[in-house]
Amino acid sequence: MFIAVDRVTRPARLLEPEYPYMSLSDALFPQRRLFANDPLTSLVERVAANTDWWSPRVEFHQPRWWTKLIGTPDVDVWLLTWLTDQTTEFHDHGASRAAFTVVQGRLTEYRAEARGEARATVHRPGAVSIVQPREIHDVVNLETEAAISIHAYSPPLRSMTYYSADEIGLSPTHTELYPKLDRPWRP
Repeated sequence: MFIAVDRVTRPARLLEPEYPYMSLSDALFPQRRLFANDPLTSLVERVAANTDWWSPRVEFHQPRWWTKLIGTPDVDVWLLTWLTDQTTEFHDHGASRAAFTVVQGRLTEYRAEARGEARATVHRPGAVSIVQPREIHDVVNLETEAAISIHAYSPPLRSMTYYSADEIGLSPTHTELYPKLDRPWRP
């Protein structure tokens, strides 16, 4: 599936596929518990595979664009879009584990290593990346094609600390708190 950048978007609305006798949250999260790596990976893969459900919400903007697809007490799932050179900057997800998968295009992820060095990995559609709590990374679209990704956070994202590179490595610059989940934030 390919979603064009110049696509006409529809007004944002809650999109839930029809599951007889249960909500989407109940179908996806039957145990209502903190997700470890494997279930979080499975979750982003299942959401990504359901393109009819999330594709009507795709929009591309400067600056970057995102929207929440699922929110429960245990996990949030977000849809993010990326134009060329859009980046998250180096950040961590506080106490939350994260998993993301690319569904269109390619994204480059940089993981912070010792002495401020960064290891780059190019993620293509279907690849899943796991980010542990407080692990520092950056995601960027270095390609000319727009990219789309699905991200999940468990527990739901409550804070992100941003970092800048200096002569001794990465240093924290600020922390953003997210008590209001309806406010836009930078994943």
